[in-house]
Amino acid sequence: MWLDRLTDGTTADSWEGTPSNPEGPYYVPGAPLLKPVGPGASYVLPMRSDEPGTPLIVSGQVRALDGQPLAMAELDTWQCADTGVYSMLGMDDQPDWNLRGRFHTDEEGRFEFRTIKPVPYMPADIPQSILDFYDALGKAHFRPRHIHLKVRHEDIAASGQFMTQLYFQGDPYLEADPGQNAHTRLAMPTRIHHEPAGAESRRAAEPRLLSGRPFQPHHRHRDSRPGAAGRLRLSPRLDGLTAVQHTSNSRREDSGRFQGHRSR
Repeated sequence: MWLDRLTDGTTADSWEGTPSNPEGPYYVPGAPLLKPVGPGASYVLPMRSDEPGTPLIVSGQVRALDGQPLAMAELDTWQCADTGVYSMLGMDDQPDWNLRGRFHTDEEGRFEFRTIKPVPYMPADIPQSILDFYDALGKAHFRPRHIHLKVRHEDIAASGQFMTQLYFQGDPYLEADPGQNAHTRLAMPTRIHHEPAGAESRRAAEPRLLSGRPFQPHHRHRDSRPGAAGRLRLSPRLDGLTAVQHTSNSRREDSGRFQGHRSR
């Protein structure tokens, strides 16, 4: 993770569009391929029937370099649970593939999936020397809330895939990410709905949360990590991330207070 950030940061800051982000240590290949649910062809990440956390809807669009939508692009996404722990790592009793899944964009390159809002957590792989350094600076040890996204499509040059992470505006840990991966340009606004009906039909006529496009040759560099051959371009919209607060186990997230967890 730390080496990924070192190699990633030397190039991402000079790219136009959205920076890539490293894969991180918690990716597990082979996540289930999901089927769309409902008339809007939304997807739902695998989760428990009583999954703790604030329900979240993420929508967007993947586009090619020329602006054309990338139909049938595969999105591979994973995130931590409300405890700050990822599934499939043997750290808790989450079922296999909890909050992990793959799905495809539609013919217009659009997508929508439902999950829960992730929480900040303390990564298990931070060297003690780095923690001591952050203590000296008075900075937090927690990674900000984020969702991992790996996009695959034949029109993405070289490796055919692009790796990034999505963050949340207003997260107090965004500027003090101990992994130094967070980019403010990847931080998106959320709209709070206190009733489920207010969050339905989120596939707006022109969703522009995400647009993806492959590298041009002069932007390519040594392909030593996932995502080195593609990039995303971020155009935040309020209808891109939607927190739905209507279940008894949902925590209120609009107070500006965050609770961090350690991912062991």
